[in-house]
This record gives sequence, structure tokens and C-alpha cells, in this order.
Amino acid sequence: METQNGQHSTGLAILIICIFVITINLLLSLLILINKKLRDERNYLFIVATGGFEMVLMLYLIVFNQPGIIPGRYIEAVNASAEACRLWNIFGVIFLCGPWYNFLAWTCDRLYAIKRPLAYRALRGNKRQFALLIGLCWLMAIVPTVPLWFDTTLIDAWELGEKEGIDCKCFYPLENRVWTVWCSVTAFILPTLTILAIWAFMYHFMFVNTGINSTVRSNPVVRDWNRKTIGFTVLFLLTVGPFCLLFIFSTVNLPKNTGVMDISFAGALLNGIVRPVICMCTMAPLREAFLRVVKCERAAESRRFNSVNNSSNSAY
Repeated sequence: METQNGQHSTGLAILIICIFVITINLLLSLLILINKKLRDERNYLFIVATGGFEMVLMLYLIVFNQPGIIPGRYIEAVNASAEACRLWNIFGVIFLCGPWYNFLAWTCDRLYAIKRPLAYRALRGNKRQFALLIGLCWLMAIVPTVPLWFDTTLIDAWELGEKEGIDCKCFYPLENRVWTVWCSVTAFILPTLTILAIWAFMYHFMFVNTGINSTVRSNPVVRDWNRKTIGFTVLFLLTVGPFCLLFIFSTVNLPKNTGVMDISFAGALLNGIVRPVICMCTMAPLREAFLRVVKCERAAESRRFNSVNNSSNSAY
């Protein structure tokens, strides 16, 4: 097992990352939602949704794990019973897998934008349809948890801990090989392969297929948002990749301790800090909206905001 100091240091790092992720994403989301022109654009709403998935996970960790605050991994309520431990793992997996399906939905949305540009433009401002799409992402995140509903390894571990008088009786069910394989496939492997396949199709459609509408092919906003979406997804895959690989390898070789996996998990959370910073640095409408808030200007009073927003504003 990892040392107590090592576990505390990793937990403290996770706590700091959680606080930063919540703060930065909350500010970015509010900046988008208080601006009508930005919140009417689906791509900005996907930025809000991505931050929302991550903030929920961060809050979940702070409330039920309190990393760096308490000596163990979970609060007493989680260790109180095997069913409480099962519920923590189920909801933890849902919140962890949610961003994968969100990025998959965003990628599909970009494909629809270039395949059906007129129909896509008609979706502009359709909050109900977008809410249903994000709701579907949450429902899809339940799929990787199905084997945990019938898991017995958590009960066995909890009963053994109860018998031996161990305080921390709840564990991540890596010994359940059915679940680790199922989760690896449904939460990591299939979404990644699907995203890569869509990217290949988008490339063929934009650069190889000569029959494509030249307006779509040459539209700078379409190309810009395609690059941004792919860039954000690549960043997500790179940061979460080490943790996912360790999880996938655990299906073959069960680790003796989770110290390395804990560190890789902390690294995966960094995506929630880096992405909002990139958004602010690369998106002129966001920067201008931020300056307006700082200067307490109204949208109608900012000519620069209107010109910048209109130049980047299309329903693509």
C-alpha cells in the first residue's frame, strides 16, 4: 500500500485541483450564460456542459472523499455499509464517465454541422433540444455502472473489513473483472474509437469529398470550431489517458496498490483547469465579454463586442 504521507500529498493535490476546476469553470459558465449571444451558440453551450460535468465530479469528491482533509479515502457515511460503498462507486463512475459522452456528443454535433448546415443553423437557440442531448449523455454514463449493481466484491471486502475492525472498508472494485472490462469498453475504448472515426469522416467530408458545398468547406467559422472541438477533445484524451490505461491494464494485472492510479487521476483532473484558460485565450468573444463585465458595460454599449461577436457568430 502507498504510504500515508504519499496518500495525503496526492489527496491535497486533488483537493486544490478540485477547487480551481470549480472556480474557473463556474466563472466561465456564468460569463457565457449571462450573455444572450453566447448562450444561443451551441458550441459555447457545450463548453458550459463540459464544465458542468467536471464541476459535479469535483463537488462529489470534495463532499464524499474530502481528499487531503481526512486521513482515509472516504467519509464515515461511505464506510457505514456495503450498500453505501456501492452507491458511492456507482455515482462516482457516472460522474467520471459523463465527460466522455459529452465530448462524443460535441464531436457528433460538429459532424452534423458540416453534413447538414441548414438544419444545424435551425437548431440555434433551441435550448430544449440541447438539454435533451446533454440529458442523453448523463443517461449513457449510467451504462458503465451496470455490473456494479450486481457486484459482490464490495460486499465481501466490506464484511472482511468489518470483521477485522478496519475503519476504511470501502474500496474501488478493481477485483470485479467483469466490471473493469465492461467499463473499459463502454466508457473509454468505444467512445474513443467512435470519436476517432468521426474525425476521419469529417476530414474526408471537408477535404476529400469534392461534392461538398463549397460554402461549408471554406467557411472560416466552421473550420475554426472544428479545430477547437478537436483540440479540446485531444487535450481531454491526453490528460485522462494515463488513468484510463492504468484502469484498462488492471483488468489483466491487478495492482498491489493504487498510488500510481491516484496520481494519474489527479493529472486527469487538470483538464478542467487548462481547457477554460485556453478558451479565454483563444476566443475573442469570451475575452470581450469578460472585459465588459470587468468594466460594467452593457452589450449594446460595446461596439467592439458586437463586431467581434458578429464576426465569429454563425450557427456553426
